[in-house]
Amino acid sequence: MAESKIEKYIKKLKSKSLNVRWEATVALGKIGDPAAVLSLVEALKDDNGGIRCKAAQALGSFGDPAAVPALIEALKDENEVVAVEAARALARIGHPAAAMPALKKALKSKDELVRMTAARVLKRLERLGEKE
Repeated sequence: MAESKIEKYIKKLKSKSLNVRWEATVALGKIGDPAAVLSLVEALKDDNGGIRCKAAQALGSFGDPAAVPALIEALKDENEVVAVEAARALARIGHPAAAMPALKKALKSKDELVRMTAARVLKRLERLGEKE
């Protein structure tokens, strides 16, 4: 049986080449197939901050609640851009009950950009919670 395009990109996420992993992460985000969610969750642990950032962006675009726990963990990433993208992804997914405690902790981040993004995302999630 022939390997699907998604399967090929998922395998490339394990490559030693940063460029290959980058290409795969971006491609999986654009394709938007839910079959890639677990692999992109794993990519949130990549050694490279750019890969982690793109993985968070992709997971946010998928809107799959299965990604929420990993994105909450990514809020603690030492790379501020990864933490910000994780917060934005949580906003796009919109699971207030799960995300709010971690976002409230992010309000105490040493990084101003992370604090500001967490505050905006909390406001958005609070509005979503009011509609439910």
